[in-house]
Order: sequence, then C-alpha cells, then structure tokens
Amino acid sequence: MKKNLQEGLRPYLPDQSLEPVMEWIDGRRLFMRIARERKTKLGDYRPPQKDDIHRISVNGDLNPYEFLITLTHEIAHLAVWEKYGRRARPHGVAWKTQYASMLGSLLEKNIFPIEIESIIRKQVDNPKANSKSNTDLVRALHAHNTVRAGVFLEDLPAGAIFSLSDGRRFRKEEKLRKWYRCTSQDNRKIYRISPVTRVIPWED
Repeated sequence: MKKNLQEGLRPYLPDQSLEPVMEWIDGRRLFMRIARERKTKLGDYRPPQKDDIHRISVNGDLNPYEFLITLTHEIAHLAVWEKYGRRARPHGVAWKTQYASMLGSLLEKNIFPIEIESIIRKQVDNPKANSKSNTDLVRALHAHNTVRAGVFLEDLPAGAIFSLSDGRRFRKEEKLRKWYRCTSQDNRKIYRISPVTRVIPWED
C-alpha cells in the first residue's frame, strides 16, 4: 500500500520532496485521491469516520511546487486532527504551528526555486489558510505552470472587459485595498476580485 502511494505521488511532486512527504504519512491510515481541476479549492482533508481512514485530495493539474504546498497544508490538518480532534479550529493556532513546522522542514531541503522559497520564508511564522490569498506566492507559483491561459486581472487596464473561466463577463474598475472592484456585465452588480485571478480579456 505504501509503495503504491509513493509511486502514485511521485509524478506530482518536486525532486527531494517525496521522502519527507512519505515520512509524514507513514503509519497513518490514509486514502489519497488526485482530483481533477476544481475551481473552488486546490485540495481538502476529511477526518476519519466509522472506518478510521483519513482522506486527502489534491488537484492533479497543479504544478509540482503548488501540489507540494497544498499537500503539506492538508497533511497538517491530518496531524492536528490526530492530536486534538474537533477541539482545534480548522486554521487556528494548532494548524498554523503544525503547517509552519512542516514548511520549515521542506525549506531545509532546498526543494523550492529561490523566488518561491523567499516568499514562503516570509510567511512561514504565520501561514495563510488559503495560499491563493498570498498574491506574491500565486505569481511565483504561476511562473512554473506549463499552461498559462489568460492573464492576471492586475495586468489589465482600468475599464477593460474580461471574462472568468465560467464565462461571466466583468468590467475592471478601481483597486480597493487589496482586490479590484469589478462590475458584472450581466447584472451590473459590483464584485471584488483578486488581482491574481486569471482572466480572459474580452475583444469586441
């Protein structure tokens, strides 16, 4: 079972990261699933039910560095569940401490390119629950994608019309504190959209 899991993960992970990942999950009853692309999440963790099996899924379309970061995030949930069960908040102090410790061990092995490593080092003491909210990390990780559809919203000029992957169209307005104010071209409602959302410029 362990060998099958190891070989199943190998194509998705960067060099030198398979060994620490297998050490983290060794001896644990875990069902690991490589999922198809999901727009709403990169991965998830589900605690054991009646069968005492932990369940982790990670999107298979992620580049190796994003896959590793996401898998580490989810294994941290597993470790916290084993220690505290439902007493620990999903992304509370216990999870942040566990996740930071695991990221720190990866940084010691020089797995990440320098631009990704430097960003992780800056946030390792207080990691974010959602890696997508770290815009610097999103940009650095995206540089290693083999497929780069669309552009970042922040790279479009004000007033530009664009569409999201689900086909909805918006007009880019002014930047708020962190995100951009955007007007839906379908219902004229106002939405806040992250500057590092991948969008497709609309051409008349």
